[in-house]
Amino acid sequence: MIEPAITPELVQKHNLTPDEFTRIKEILGREPNYTELGIFSVMWSEHCSYKNTRPLLNTFPTKSKKILVGAGEENAGVIDIGEGLAVAFKIESHNHPSAVEPFQGAATGVGGILRDIFTMGARPVCAMNSLRFGPITEDGPAQSGLLTSESGEGGTNSATAAVGNHPLPGGAGRGEGEPTVAEDADWKIANRKSQIANNRRLFAGVVTGIAHYGNCFGIPTIAGEVYFDKCYEGNPLVNAFCLGVLRHEQIAHGKAQGIGNPVFYVGPPTGRDGLAGAAFASQDLSEASAEQQRGAVQVGDPFMEKLVLEACLELLATGAVAGIQDMGAAGLTCSTCETAARAGTGIEIELSKVPQRA
Repeated sequence: MIEPAITPELVQKHNLTPDEFTRIKEILGREPNYTELGIFSVMWSEHCSYKNTRPLLNTFPTKSKKILVGAGEENAGVIDIGEGLAVAFKIESHNHPSAVEPFQGAATGVGGILRDIFTMGARPVCAMNSLRFGPITEDGPAQSGLLTSESGEGGTNSATAAVGNHPLPGGAGRGEGEPTVAEDADWKIANRKSQIANNRRLFAGVVTGIAHYGNCFGIPTIAGEVYFDKCYEGNPLVNAFCLGVLRHEQIAHGKAQGIGNPVFYVGPPTGRDGLAGAAFASQDLSEASAEQQRGAVQVGDPFMEKLVLEACLELLATGAVAGIQDMGAAGLTCSTCETAARAGTGIEIELSKVPQRA
């Protein structure tokens, strides 16, 4: 493969500003190559770095005698609940992926939050969610409600949603010339129905994706909330929450510590789905960009993740694991960079050894 020239247009395509590109050259002491540009693109995205929101998040109190692992230090926070026990929990958004592919976007949002919990050494025990959509009825006012699901034996979910399945009108427009009052009213009605149908599609896909992943993984979704308002049309908010329980001595850390230690890739083979997902999740979302970025949404595998959960907790119990990190947004790039940075070490990666789907 012949690497493309690093041009201002290519830098912009990687969602890096001119100032950020200048800073990259200062760090490296030279111009980055194509691979390095991609690494900086995902690691400096809002999704991975919180470069815009971190100053705001840092204003919240995060220190206490009860806090064993603070916010932003590891994959999830851990709080002491007494008698040597602790809870690990985290809430995370999966908004853009859910707007593009509501079922897989929401499902992989649940999968990601589950990984964050069990890589802390905790066993996930429950999940919740907080959702926002555009209106799904034509009566206008915003609606709100509480979504709950009951778990039966084995931790499965039971959830239903009454939603429509109407086809979207294809490109309803005003046509040539100035419309009449009647034509204008007809266009507005058709456009409004199209928006409501799309809101229903997103709502149905997200709710189904959340329930599906929880059912397959075997964790109960014990509660959730949902609000509907026009400001969320085309860009729903999908927040997934998970809580796990562990003993103090079971807390695991995402550090690549121990010079010379081997690094193991654990999980299903990698594929082309989810590529550039971190950078995509940090962009402004439009109808055109959403259609172009369907490949940036991962395809979930809850059954494999359940196996990985049990294997990881069993391995952690042996004391042989020096550090553990989930591969979420930015995949191998993010997981290796973050663990190395926390430990102050480096990691050598032999990419030819990464298992790939056929």
